[in-house]
Amino acid sequence: MKKQPSAKADGKPRDDFIVTIDRSDESTAFVKLRCQLPPRYFTDYLVAMKLSDGWKIVSKSYRCDLRD
Repeated sequence: MKKQPSAKADGKPRDDFIVTIDRSDESTAFVKLRCQLPPRYFTDYLVAMKLSDGWKIVSKSYRCDLRD
């Protein structure tokens, strides 16, 4: 991945956004976000925990759609 040009360098549009953040307490959260790397459009589902060195993603699941 490091050798691939960024979407911005390729002139591909980005419209990433956080759909929801659901905090169950001070140290646990569920995050749903949408991001795109045309022609791939992703919905990510993340579980994050606040550890001694800050917030960390501890689990990820995603869905990917291919579009023209």
